[in-house]
Amino acid sequence: MNICSRIFLNCGRSCRRFASKDVKTMPKFSESKAYYGFDKFGTQNKYINEKFKPTYYDSRKYQERKLLSIVSSITVVVVYLAYLREGNDLDEVFSTPQHVLSSNIERKMIKTKIEQAIARGEDTKLLEAELAYFDVKEEALKAKFAK
Repeated sequence: MNICSRIFLNCGRSCRRFASKDVKTMPKFSESKAYYGFDKFGTQNKYINEKFKPTYYDSRKYQERKLLSIVSSITVVVVYLAYLREGNDLDEVFSTPQHVLSSNIERKMIKTKIEQAIARGEDTKLLEAELAYFDVKEEALKAKFAK
């Protein structure tokens, strides 16, 4: 019986100790640090009640100058490319029809194959026939695109 009374008294003491502690109330969520996100120091709070103060970059004058700057830059580039630039070799390449450019490349390839075959001592009759056929093909392309 003595042991039971000791256990009972000890339980009573621990219950009284637990009940006598001050219970902290939880703050409202809107007042907690979690409400303000990752910023734990409240630097975001300074913008909450602040009124909008327009700057020069928000003004209509700045927007008009920016638009004028873009339009004038594009105009300068177009004028340079259209009128002021001198002609060069690339202009000739770009103005040449495609079939002429491709035929020149193909002709050079066939001539290179003929030179390599001569250097190896092989027969070049087939390559020369291919070159002759290519000349006929080139004349047909010229007639087709001349119309």
